[in-house]
Amino acid sequence: GVGLSTYLAAGRAAKLAIAHEDLAWAAALLNMCKVSLVAFAVGGAFLSLAYWDMPYYLVVLVVVTNLLVRSHIARTAAGGAPVPVPSTPPRLPAAPRLVKP
Repeated sequence: GVGLSTYLAAGRAAKLAIAHEDLAWAAALLNMCKVSLVAFAVGGAFLSLAYWDMPYYLVVLVVVTNLLVRSHIARTAAGGAPVPVPSTPPRLPAAPRLVKP
């Protein structure tokens, strides 16, 4: 089913990512997704978790990370520079005040 396909896709993408030093984060993330899927399967065998939506979040996480890994590998293989990742996230603008002081 979906869980097994996600598990296998995460393994394939992790193997691709581990070969590139700058994709170590993706390999670790994908391996932890595999662990999470196994934990959910074991927990689901003993509990009624049929309506819990965490496996679907893991599916999306694996698919998006797989796309990022493959696009990074294709871009670096074509001679393009990898997209730099900022060390700190950008600051969001402050929310407008609803109450006047």
